[in-house]
Amino acid sequence: MRFFVRRWIVMSAASFAAAALVACAGNTGPRTLADRLTGTWSENGLGQFGTSFIMVLAARDTTVTGTGSYAIEAGRSGTVTVAGVIRDPNIILTITYDYGDVAHFNAQLQADNTLGGAWYTVSDPIEVSFTKQAR
Repeated sequence: MRFFVRRWIVMSAASFAAAALVACAGNTGPRTLADRLTGTWSENGLGQFGTSFIMVLAARDTTVTGTGSYAIEAGRSGTVTVAGVIRDPNIILTITYDYGDVAHFNAQLQADNTLGGAWYTVSDPIEVSFTKQAR
């Protein structure tokens, strides 16, 4: 009898642990800032025909990397690389254009799908915002 009680306790404990793991497997918990930042972002307010700026960001822990593209109306178009850090709640990005110019974007997530902040090049900063594209 003692053997069966011990076996029942061990099997019950194993079943409980397996059920707990299955229950937790679908629960990702609160999304981190890095999770929310990862994705494709399109700059807002570029109403001129043929003008665009898009960044595809990947963030893990406090590191941000990415690539992107830009197009200027009746001008050049090309690619960018993005590198940055997350210092919650701040996101600090360095954008390097394919022709060598560099811009800096000090931003914060204003909502899950809106990234806004100050864009610096060689002049005074301007306020810029991006919208996250649906997956």
